[in-house]
Amino acid sequence: MAEKLKLGIITDCMAGLNLTEKFINRQSDISVCKLSKGEADTEYIEFTRANSGKQADFLFDIDAMMISLKPPRVILLVCKHFSQDGLKSLLEKMDKGDTLIDCCDMSYRESALNAKMTARTGISYLGTGFVYATDDIIKRPSFMISGDKN
Repeated sequence: MAEKLKLGIITDCMAGLNLTEKFINRQSDISVCKLSKGEADTEYIEFTRANSGKQADFLFDIDAMMISLKPPRVILLVCKHFSQDGLKSLLEKMDKGDTLIDCCDMSYRESALNAKMTARTGISYLGTGFVYATDDIIKRPSFMISGDKN
């Protein structure tokens, strides 16, 4: 039997936590990193309490999350606000052969620039639109896939 893939999820919003819960409920082995906005992140603390004891590592640090994942890693980025500098920093922590599925709130032009930037690194990149409406994602998450035909 093939080893189960451990997925990394980086998020700054409740939609990312709701998606995380979907993966947890499907018995996925995941590491979650919630990017803090500086204030006490009570929704994340409550979320970790509700899901403790399940196959998930709950972290506040991207470096710790990357260490918890065996290469080749698959990282799902579900953020409403993730800067180009943040992406560059994340790519520096990733290895050739890793995959980044980018579900951030961005234009198709930004997604195309991100794809070009990651192509030079040997990291697979998939720009993906994601429905952030909290009620909708609880029922059924929606992804809109981009990228070239290759």
